[in-house]
Amino acid sequence: MPVLLIHNYIKTILLLFCMLSTTASAESIAIVVSSKAQQTLSLEQVNHIFLGRVVSLNSGQKLTPLVLPQNNPVHKSFAKIVLSKSTVQLKSYWAKQLFTGKGSVPRTVNNVADVRKLFGENTRFISYLPVEMVDDSMHVVYTFDTKN
Repeated sequence: MPVLLIHNYIKTILLLFCMLSTTASAESIAIVVSSKAQQTLSLEQVNHIFLGRVVSLNSGQKLTPLVLPQNNPVHKSFAKIVLSKSTVQLKSYWAKQLFTGKGSVPRTVNNVADVRKLFGENTRFISYLPVEMVDDSMHVVYTFDTKN
């Protein structure tokens, strides 16, 4: 039993180290859905889903966007490249949507580890993370480079 705990502890530390190092310098970011939703999306479709204009895939599967915190470098790249907004513009957009009753702010998760955990538990999410962090519970629907 102690050997198993040590093994799990080491795996957790290595995973966290990998997440921190890739999040800070991610060059390619993947937009992902559950591995059960085998479909690709255009940049426009991803944009509409994350801005609350569309809530489901072409197949009819409803999706709940998961976003990283506003100060996360992956989130900043995502907002700039995919949504064509700065994080300040995005915050203003959601304030307007809430005020007018046209939408609700996407669910914010603390880090990439939370995205991975939630994907393992549910098939209704769409999110983004460094390509290196994609696992078997996820299907990549779109990728983009942060270095242009």
